Amino acid sequence: MTLRVAHALNPRFSHISDGHITLLLEEARQVVEEHFGIEVSFTAPEQIGITELFALRPDVANDELMEWVYDFKKNGGKPELLVADLLARI
Repeated sequence: MTLRVAHALNPRFSHISDGHITLLLEEARQVVEEHFGIEVSFTAPEQIGITELFALRPDVANDELMEWVYDFKKNGGKPELLVADLLARI
């Protein structure tokens, strides 16, 4: 199985080098094979700006995402959704 890799670049943050990305992907490949018995490979990372990346998301994704947002500082949102999701993942 070959997985496509996108390297999202945010100009406000420092960037990881191509060499480090190569090392991370190799480590990920080994971990997936070791723990899940699945052989994966990765495409060469395609660089994309963070603004371009978020522009690819459909508007409905924003609406659905906002249902899951919980503001810990203002005690706002639906904590029961957050708890239910976390319990399901555990």
